[in-house]
Amino acid sequence: MEIGGNHIKIFKSWGITEADVAGIDQEDLTTAVTLRVDPALRQAAGTEVDHLFRYNQRNHPIADRLDHLFILRHVRQHSGNDEPVF
Repeated sequence: MEIGGNHIKIFKSWGITEADVAGIDQEDLTTAVTLRVDPALRQAAGTEVDHLFRYNQRNHPIADRLDHLFILRHVRQHSGNDEPVF
């Protein structure tokens, strides 16, 4: 099913922040987002996530996912754009 503007409004009202999309995996999404983000902003987010999660087991899949989500959130908050970056 194609997701349109009305769907996104409904998702936002229900607090849905992400959805699986057929044919796109997490690595593709991460690459696409990284290319769209200002490198300085991405570096600042990476530095902050390294500091905040410095005591975590960083090679665990859940920690990797949390890193990714934190970076996306940081970029969104500091980009001045209220639209999702993914």
